Amino acid sequence: MRAAALCLILWGGSVGAGALENCLVPCASEDCDMACFGLTADVCAQSMPDTERDTTIGISQCQVAEFEAWDGALNALWPSLRSYVAEQDIEDNLVDAQRAWIVFRDAECRFQTARWGMGTFRQIAWPACRAHLTAERVVALRAVRREPN
Repeated sequence: MRAAALCLILWGGSVGAGALENCLVPCASEDCDMACFGLTADVCAQSMPDTERDTTIGISQCQVAEFEAWDGALNALWPSLRSYVAEQDIEDNLVDAQRAWIVFRDAECRFQTARWGMGTFRQIAWPACRAHLTAERVVALRAVRREPN
């Protein structure tokens, strides 16, 4: 949420900190969950003056806000998901999978970022990749949570 706060401070607008949460609450499917992707970045961009919106810094800040929103959704989901899989005696498997996923996410995003060399898009690629992969992970884990025991 630091990027969301930074957008608020720098551009004087509201980035709708609860926009993602409000979008996810009524969702009962993976398609609905994934349709929420980009919402925080869009709200962030709308809060900026036109002269800042399409700059590398502006886009990067909004991608960081998007990542932080999805990371927050992941952290909010985690306790109930752990309890859910603990009932099935597979909590250790979830924890192992999550640890491996974090390593994968960061390695994949380093790869995707490196593809841009020293170009300015590199500043956008890292947070955009982390936002996208974290959103996909939240969607997948929410699907697990929806499954009947």
